[in-house]
Amino acid sequence: MPNTFAYFVLLSWPLVVGWLFAKRPAHEALIWSLLGGYLILPQSTGFNLPMLPTLDKTTLPALAALAFCVFRARNPDARVPRAPEDPAPPRRARGTPRAEKIGWIPQDKLHRLLFLMVFASVVLTMATNGDQLRIGGGRTIKGLELYDLLAAIQATLLTLLPFLLARRYLRTAAHHDDLIRIFLVAGLAYSLPLALEVRLSPQLHNIIYGFYQHSFLQQKRFGGFRPMVFLQHGIWAAVFVGMVLMAAAGRLRMASSDTRMKHIAIVVWISVLLVLCKTASALIPAVLLLPVALFALGGAMTRYKVRDGIGETLMASALALILHPLITWAMSDLVFELPENFLRSAIVTASMPP
Repeated sequence: MPNTFAYFVLLSWPLVVGWLFAKRPAHEALIWSLLGGYLILPQSTGFNLPMLPTLDKTTLPALAALAFCVFRARNPDARVPRAPEDPAPPRRARGTPRAEKIGWIPQDKLHRLLFLMVFASVVLTMATNGDQLRIGGGRTIKGLELYDLLAAIQATLLTLLPFLLARRYLRTAAHHDDLIRIFLVAGLAYSLPLALEVRLSPQLHNIIYGFYQHSFLQQKRFGGFRPMVFLQHGIWAAVFVGMVLMAAAGRLRMASSDTRMKHIAIVVWISVLLVLCKTASALIPAVLLLPVALFALGGAMTRYKVRDGIGETLMASALALILHPLITWAMSDLVFELPENFLRSAIVTASMPP
């Protein structure tokens, strides 16, 4: 059962969202509001209000962000500072069409049809599940009624709300770059408690919020533990680490030669953490995409001479000769338990250049 501090943190999150919108540009505040709530707020904790969906870590940040986006960020770009050297945007020439205004709902017919089909599925689910279920002893479970339909529509709207907010306020290439940057910064900060729980077992949610958010036994893997921190399950945490790895790889491709070593070190650290999460559903996509990332890194390295970039060359060699075979060994031996001859062939193949 959640302790008092868990409810206090959840109830205080709209204040945090308001502070973010007061201090940061609207698009950055939106990203931090949703991502921070997902990573920090307690699981299975909420306020059940009549005729309203449960206000928990998924619904409360989205509703708070919606309120501040509507009432305090009517012009999404008004709070985004422009560098002094950046020229002012050119004026639209007479006769040229105006830029398309990005609204909340897609404008083309296909996307609107798909949008409506989401709600049509909710109505069809209610219409086809109205029969009572008899469970014996004179007890019955009522079928779905109008109240259940309204609740399902509310839940569907709240599920789509973060996507609608992103469509409205994260619509430019600069916003997307900030999204990757913030996601990577949050992932690096979150990697510290994740690594702590790998060593000590998933305890932070129990220590801070007073209860385990999921079965403790399901987090035991290969003689150790997979971390959860404040997420729903160890699988959720591993998938998040995998997404951070993709963000780190994206930032590596955009990094300059001066910061390339720092971004390579970040990719190595997140890759090691992903292996320590001991979750095949997140590790398999990383193993499949890692050769592509190594090939892209090798292509980028051809622009530099070895003597001029000895640090980058050594790091790329370590990725190809150590990290990739290590991940392959972990997947082949600990997850799939391949025979020894197959295991050796997989490791040798993984150490070859792409």
